[in-house]
Amino acid sequence: DSVELYPFKEAIQAGLGGVMVGHLQVPALEPDRITPSSLSHSIVTDLLRGELGFNGLVFTDALAMKGVAAESDVTVKALKAGNDMVLVQQNVEKAQESVVQAIKDGRLTMEEIDAKCRRILAYKYRLGLSRRPMIPVDGLSDRIHTPEAQALVTKLRTSAVTVLGNYFQILPLTATKGEIAVLTVGDEGSDASFIEGLRSELPLKTFRMDKNTGEEERRKIVKELGNYRRVVVCITVQDKEAGEYRSFFAGFRPQAPVVYAFFTSYRALASLEEAAARSAAVVLAHSGEEDLQRYVADVVLGKASATGRLSMRIGNTFAAGSGVDVISGSPTGIAPEDYG
Repeated sequence: DSVELYPFKEAIQAGLGGVMVGHLQVPALEPDRITPSSLSHSIVTDLLRGELGFNGLVFTDALAMKGVAAESDVTVKALKAGNDMVLVQQNVEKAQESVVQAIKDGRLTMEEIDAKCRRILAYKYRLGLSRRPMIPVDGLSDRIHTPEAQALVTKLRTSAVTVLGNYFQILPLTATKGEIAVLTVGDEGSDASFIEGLRSELPLKTFRMDKNTGEEERRKIVKELGNYRRVVVCITVQDKEAGEYRSFFAGFRPQAPVVYAFFTSYRALASLEEAAARSAAVVLAHSGEEDLQRYVADVVLGKASATGRLSMRIGNTFAAGSGVDVISGSPTGIAPEDYG
């Protein structure tokens, strides 16, 4: 109620016009654990319409998807749940026939169908579709991607950057400890903006490995990393692919403090949870756009602040609400490893 539903409450109060209901199983909201939310009267009507006060259009997700494809009379069930529009991808005629039959059988009423149609028509008029407007496509991208919109996107991305741990205030990193090693796990150039940002302030030695890096080369990398006082591991491989490196990082225990930078969703961090739990700090960026990489580099250098918090638990190590503030200009701490 305070996390997942919060943005929906705010959007509805701001005048949101449409909601798509996913095929999710949410036992906390639907007593029948088998019924997906898109077919649940408790969720679509009681929660969305009633409790949240949503009066706009309600759409289903695709009814051919695995979550509901096996349901009998799925179109009728979706309408009975409270959806206005159903996304039927296959055999539209059969879907129409099932609705007509449901009306004849009394499972649906004409009043229910009329109410849905009236709501759809009202939105068509509200959007000016009765005037057959022509939207000029020339320059459409420029009109959408305004400087203000791009600035907002950047602000949202950077505000979500979350630092976990930061034991002994290992961040920000400084050049006083000698050259710093950066190990990139991912494609060549996938963290170029991050590396460029760090290199503007720190002496770096870069290493990289991907799924094609052999065992001998991996052992060589680990041996070389033992010569550095600070190690930054940059993860750019996505989600489940990160799990392919779990065995490598299980034995990755350099004597120097290690900082992980995840330019991925939380799923990659969950795949490498054990290694991240042993780190000096973890920076979770959630994605890897160039502007975000530059910002994370500034966070690592102490030139920018990170105040994000996790909205959900990641594995058994990082609880919801976890995160520490790294404030621009903060002094670097003293790591016990520096003194043996």
